[in-house]
This record gives sequence, structure tokens and C-alpha cells, in this order.
Amino acid sequence: MLHVDTTGDRLAYSLDAGIHSTALSLFYTSNMPVILFTLALILTGVAIYLSVTPNSYTAQALLIIDSRKQPFQQQSFVGERVD
Repeated sequence: MLHVDTTGDRLAYSLDAGIHSTALSLFYTSNMPVILFTLALILTGVAIYLSVTPNSYTAQALLIIDSRKQPFQQQSFVGERVD
């Protein structure tokens, strides 16, 4: 239950923790079979979907390296002598 305290300088809102936790506990306890069945159904559907669906985003790459050239040659600065 929500309590509003207007006696202080500002409004203070608080939840009655006992009622809140009892209501959640009762909800989870009474609906646990439905929650577990729904979770199992979703996970089964995901597993079937992943096993049936073909891989649509696959790639291949070919890397060709030319060993005759040096890929990084040192460049000379302005005014530097190059031998």
C-alpha cells in the first residue's frame, strides 16, 4: 500500500514492504507452473528455430600477400638526404 506523508517539508512516499513482498510471493507461488511451462515452451521454440533456420550471414575471405614488395617503406622528410 502506498503511504503519503505530507507533514514534513517535502512529500514522502513509501511502500508497505510486508504487503508488497507477500503479494509478490503469493503471485509467484500460485503461478509457478504457468511461468515454468511458458519458459520451457519458449526455450523449445528457440531451439527448434535455431536448428531449422539456415545460416544466412556467412562469409569467406581470401588474403593475398605479395612477398616481393615491402609493404611499409620509410619515407624521407623534407631536407633529409636519401641514399
